[in-house]
Amino acid sequence: MKHLGLVFIAFVLFYYVSVEGIWSPYLCEIDINQTSPSFEYFMFVQQAPAAICLFTQCNKEYNENTKLWTIHGLWPSNPSNRYPEYCEPKPFDISSLSSILLDMERYWPGFIKDSISFWSHEWCKHGTCSSSVNLLNTQYKYFKTVLDMYEKYNYETILKNSGIVPSSTVEYDIHDFHQAFLSSINVTAFFQCNKTTEMQYQIIYQIAVCFDKQLMPISCGNMSAKENNTCDESHKVHYEIP
Repeated sequence: MKHLGLVFIAFVLFYYVSVEGIWSPYLCEIDINQTSPSFEYFMFVQQAPAAICLFTQCNKEYNENTKLWTIHGLWPSNPSNRYPEYCEPKPFDISSLSSILLDMERYWPGFIKDSISFWSHEWCKHGTCSSSVNLLNTQYKYFKTVLDMYEKYNYETILKNSGIVPSSTVEYDIHDFHQAFLSSINVTAFFQCNKTTEMQYQIIYQIAVCFDKQLMPISCGNMSAKENNTCDESHKVHYEIP
């Protein structure tokens, strides 16, 4: 099994060197209009590919092996919903992630754009603004720490422990989702849903939880609630089966 993992890593690196031509590290752009890179907390965001791909064209990397909830990112944030982004012209170098590529592909896949483009976007936009936190101040540490957080705070597990599982027949109240996080980690979470005009229900596709700079979960109260809670409490919630 270990041998197959090494073969996979070698293939991924070879592919992006020979086919995509992006082996060389490149510098992230910076936001020249940004007034301050300061932030108060992080938003740890996980997404449900099965739900998102109902509304968005997904690429071939989304398949039956994709986890029910995958990582979207860890984002420095503020109560005002004005957050730092593209803070430093640091390089993104895929070779620095070679030891964790297997986990990256499994738990943090790109299914709308390719994984490398997705990871470089998350690093440039959010990772370069996280360097004030020691656990996140290099590219490797940023991605490895977020993978560790995903293992410890897996939203699929939190929901399952409260009896909330994907179903084609059972629908839930959004209150059920709120209560699952309060019962498990004693924090308020933010939920995002989508629906079409033909649907009589909404589909949950993304969940975010606030973490302090010691990377412990915290409740944000009503901070940014309007912007981050898009599920309609008057409609049932459908939890999509992958």
